[in-house]
Amino acid sequence: MTTTAYCHAGGMVATDSRWSQRLGRWLVYVDDTGFHKIEVTSTAVFMFAGLGLRIEEWKRWLRSSPAPSAATMPGFEGICICAVDRKTGEVKICEKMPIIRQEASFGGSGARFAYSCWDINKDACRSVDTAKGFDPATGGSTMHYSLTSGATNLSANSHVFSAQTISDVDKELLSRGIVMDISQTSNPVPFAFSQLAANNEEVKELQTKIASGELSAEAPSSEMHSEWTDHEKSRVTKALGEMFGWN
Repeated sequence: MTTTAYCHAGGMVATDSRWSQRLGRWLVYVDDTGFHKIEVTSTAVFMFAGLGLRIEEWKRWLRSSPAPSAATMPGFEGICICAVDRKTGEVKICEKMPIIRQEASFGGSGARFAYSCWDINKDACRSVDTAKGFDPATGGSTMHYSLTSGATNLSANSHVFSAQTISDVDKELLSRGIVMDISQTSNPVPFAFSQLAANNEEVKELQTKIASGELSAEAPSSEMHSEWTDHEKSRVTKALGEMFGWN
């Protein structure tokens, strides 16, 4: 329940900015926290979907001048990863992405909606914008990074909400989150999370689980639940070695 897109020819990486959590029929979300699903390193641009805590581990590790040690590398379970070379635009890692084409790659539950748009318009950002209209957990600002020009808006909302961790995002969920009954497939009505929790036991349970840390923000995708094979892990490790000069 997020959307990531990479247009090879255009050299554009794009994701939505919505973080969410679900309990039963209720989905709570928060947009534009400043904690992004895109991470830019000196050699590559990464896109993530999956468990927020796992994404945080990977972002922190990528910023640490990572060494070739399996002991320090974050876990793989619960995460979807795409990484492209900043100079060449070559896709180095593309694991747990449901739609992979020669010209573009798409991840998250909004992937098929994004791909349908991209197939016509060949525009990564526009494809993410389109997915927002169909996937209730894709939303907020469309964040992007251009490999060709370096143009990005990754710091655009950081002066307003500067979440550095998933714990920070959880606090934003509790303070300004929006909740919807997504069993209502047509135009679910959004409510202020804190207000509805005061009058609805199911929503109150969701609020309590986030406040206690039992649940935390995610960028969910169905692929995050599939087990990583040794071959997939080996492919990622080899690609990281090439990007960071371990090999």
